[in-house]
Amino acid sequence: MTIAEILMRKGLLSAEQLADAQGLMQAEGLRLDRAVVQKGWLTERQLLEVFSEQLHLPLVTLEDRAFDGELLRSLPARVVYRQRLVPVGRVDGILQVATSDPFDLYAFDDLRLLTGLNIQPVLATREEIEKV
Repeated sequence: MTIAEILMRKGLLSAEQLADAQGLMQAEGLRLDRAVVQKGWLTERQLLEVFSEQLHLPLVTLEDRAFDGELLRSLPARVVYRQRLVPVGRVDGILQVATSDPFDLYAFDDLRLLTGLNIQPVLATREEIEKV
């Protein structure tokens, strides 16, 4: 099932909105999730809730979380800032990383190669990630 089908089945997106979003996707080269947020039909948090449910990834809030400064400093800044990945924990060789884009598999692969750790993504909004 596609993201469009899931959003329509949940009543979060109408067929008319989907058609409008597809026009925006073609005109600006956006993915559907970015297009519906840009149009204001859904918030990023609403989309992440759907992704969390469908992909079985936890959705976290970063605002009140204490971060391990050593863990943050252990990652190259270019990875953290450019790819918007924030390490939130490390347990038994697994690095838990907050992302707003669970489909950026290259970012997870890069991080795995850089750290030698398995990567477990968790979801957080782009705004929360940028504040860290």
